Amino acid sequence: MQRVVRLSFVGLLAIASATLATACGDKVTVPPAQASGDSVVTAVTVSPASQQMNVGDKVQFAATVTAGAKIADRTVKWTSSAPTIASVDAASGLVTAVAPGGAVITATSNANTLVTGTAAVTVTAGTPAVLSFSSFTQTSCDPNTNVCNTASANLNNVAKQLDVNVNLDAGTQKVTEVDLLMNCGGADTVVAKQTFASADVTPAVEDNASVIDLPVNTAFFNPTTGAVAFKNGACTLKTQALVSGGKIVANASQGITLNNTNFVQTAITTVPGTGQVASATDANGLSWKAGAVTVTAIPVIYTSGLTIAQGAVNLVNGGNDNALGKNGATVAPAGIVGTLSGLTPASGVLTAAFPLSTTATGGVGGAVVDTLTVSVSTVDSNGNPGPTLAASTSNFIRLDNKAPNIGTVTPPVFISGTQNTANGWVGATFAFSTAAGSLKADSALVDNLAELILVNGNTNKSAGGVDKVTITTQWAPQGTSATSTAWQNFTSVASLAETGAATGSVAYDLRLMICDALGNCATTPTLTTFGVDKTAPTATTSGGPKNNEIDGIGQPISSSTVSVSPTDPQGAGGVTGSGFGSNPVLVTETQLAPSGSGQATTCVIGVPLSPNTGCKSGSLQPITFGVATADPGQYALSYVVVDQAGNQSAPVTLNYYLDGSSATAPAPAFAPSMTGGIGIPASITNGSQFTASGSDNMDFAAANAVLVYTGVGTVIIPATSSAAGAAFDNTLTRSSNVTVTLANFMRSLGVISGGAITVAQVKPSTIGIRGIDAANNLSTEDQATLPATNVATGTTLTTGTAATNDLQDFSIAANPTTVANGTSTTGARATTLTATVTASTANNDTPFAQVCFYIVNPAGFSEGGQAAPVTGGATGELGLLGCTNARNTTLVGTSKLITSTFTFDPDPKYGNAGTLSFVAIGITANGDALATPPGATITLVN
Repeated sequence: MQRVVRLSFVGLLAIASATLATACGDKVTVPPAQASGDSVVTAVTVSPASQQMNVGDKVQFAATVTAGAKIADRTVKWTSSAPTIASVDAASGLVTAVAPGGAVITATSNANTLVTGTAAVTVTAGTPAVLSFSSFTQTSCDPNTNVCNTASANLNNVAKQLDVNVNLDAGTQKVTEVDLLMNCGGADTVVAKQTFASADVTPAVEDNASVIDLPVNTAFFNPTTGAVAFKNGACTLKTQALVSGGKIVANASQGITLNNTNFVQTAITTVPGTGQVASATDANGLSWKAGAVTVTAIPVIYTSGLTIAQGAVNLVNGGNDNALGKNGATVAPAGIVGTLSGLTPASGVLTAAFPLSTTATGGVGGAVVDTLTVSVSTVDSNGNPGPTLAASTSNFIRLDNKAPNIGTVTPPVFISGTQNTANGWVGATFAFSTAAGSLKADSALVDNLAELILVNGNTNKSAGGVDKVTITTQWAPQGTSATSTAWQNFTSVASLAETGAATGSVAYDLRLMICDALGNCATTPTLTTFGVDKTAPTATTSGGPKNNEIDGIGQPISSSTVSVSPTDPQGAGGVTGSGFGSNPVLVTETQLAPSGSGQATTCVIGVPLSPNTGCKSGSLQPITFGVATADPGQYALSYVVVDQAGNQSAPVTLNYYLDGSSATAPAPAFAPSMTGGIGIPASITNGSQFTASGSDNMDFAAANAVLVYTGVGTVIIPATSSAAGAAFDNTLTRSSNVTVTLANFMRSLGVISGGAITVAQVKPSTIGIRGIDAANNLSTEDQATLPATNVATGTTLTTGTAATNDLQDFSIAANPTTVANGTSTTGARATTLTATVTASTANNDTPFAQVCFYIVNPAGFSEGGQAAPVTGGATGELGLLGCTNARNTTLVGTSKLITSTFTFDPDPKYGNAGTLSFVAIGITANGDALATPPGATITLVN
């Protein structure tokens, strides 16, 4: 088939005729009237000055106005001396050649109509266009191989599309359009056309000849009514060429005979029923439809005088799988799903409406077909078989009108410890679920052909149906029938009112509505009856370990059981609560305990998450339950009270710390230990340092040291540690380095009592470094001997009138001697300790540069056991309270009293009952010291 050449027609500029008598194209000048040159139009010049044109040509003319500067209007008006030969647009100057002859085109200045310019136009007839038929071809394709062949058409037997090739020789004419017309005994009908984008240029391709391809569909019909454009029989093809204005300048004709085949065109639509959706995709992305099926069958008749009297439409399973017909009956492969016959056309169209029914004729209720196609048969007006349509999978839908086969569903199972419900009660957060848990479906929830199986929440795809099953919970008042309209969907128990005898309301029945993605649904029978309690209970702890209790060596835990007092308040409207079961307390207790050189968190009460990581859930316990007390560790206990509906109270937390008892180890094993040895400086003075290493089974918290003055006493020295562990910080700090720095160092220490030196001054003989853990367990000391030669020899202090500084006595007293340290709001809350130096005359003075006050650790504390409160030492050791160099002098008779004071406000750790004793030590500027006996005593009371 020759390729079409699309033509652009561009007019050729003509040469101006020299025979025109007027001065066409001349510049016309008008002398200015009584006005200045700036206000005068002097000339109008037209271009082109002359133009030769063929009939139909269009040429754009232009005019230039010459005028003074004050002339603003430079426009012109165009006129033609012979509009029937050459017309001109008055505003634009576009000239159109109409007929052979000559004309003068004039441009008149709008500012001064006396000034004009002209151009001459000569119009010739030119060479006329010629049209002729070139060829007629048709293309046929093999549907099996999709191979197409094009051959010359048999004009006595034409069907479907005919490709018509037309020769166009435009000559000098400007062809705008070539039309193909067909006449089958009536009026001419344009069936194809070729237009040209520019009609002002004469064709100049292939010697002014072109081949135009004009295809025509001889079988064209109205897709809505089936009415055909041309009946079979003799027809005439005509072709015509047009120039501007629609004038026909050439034509040709050819007779043909049409012979198209009558056929039936169909369309399938669906209308979803109540609750259904029009379409949905399955798990493989394939589209399915639901509802009643309507088939429109449109007979297309090309035979003159023939009409269709009636027809029959069949729905056909065109796939390879069985289909489910009405009433669930299995239909054989490629079988008839439904038939409607005796149908009469309306406006030429057969309409077959297959209802959404399982009993009516042609009903498609319950049908599931993955390839639903159509076949049609007809009878014409002569009683003969008309056109038919065989079922074809090129036009099909997937139809699913069957609800899932729900099989058997067991009632909900209320699992204690999961959602913590009992006796049919549910709370606001309870979830009905098909997953393993509150509601268990048995082996199958099946949509149609075993398409989807839910087993404990798992899905398995099989063949047939749209699948994508969804499950909706529904409720109705207790005792509602299965056919009642009272059943309502719900997704959350929170949307339901509470039930209880106080309001006279009844409980709820539960069932499931199981639907596929198209809205085909089935409902279960009533599965269970449940009550609703959405009001949370409350809880208080009436007995158990004290929160943040710390128990070390020799300190038993205050209670080995926790007692809970629960209450279940009434709900909205006075609804009675669901109450409590036998184990209403959901408890979780974890232990942070030593593990090798580190630590591990284990689950003591509850369900372990994994080894050494804690608990994943709690354990239901009675209102009184035991807690861990035997093994060292930091314990974190949390509980909520749960009513029978699964509502939980606010959580209650309780922490305690045990580091002093074990089922397998003796108590001393839980005190810290000190190792590493102590280095001794060559010269021991104020500021000297000693070090050791400490470790603990749990938290190494602090350290101190003691200097032993043989025969005099043991003095506690503060120490610092590189790492300090603490109870309840969720980390076990199990080792530390300890440094002791001597402060207020006494190179010698003796005892003065009753004006006499009762124990002579001695140097410190040993030093010991000790650790204290977070439970206040005191280690045994890492001890070292202090060589006497490493300590400078001090000055011996004496008493009596001949003595230097005339030191007669040194004593300590407390006032008041009874101090309230408990809950009492009356009485003294502190005491004043007074150390007094007695000199014999007013001229004598104290030998001490400062006085330090010490507390004597009370009984009951020892290394390898509990440390004394505040000072951290053992029984009888001296713990520094503070030092002062301030003093007050008083004359009493011939004696001079020099006093130093210290206010002691007992730390709460000392408790509120018992006796405490104190010692004062006077220290000279060189570090020699004398201590009083424990001569000041106070009693602590509530």
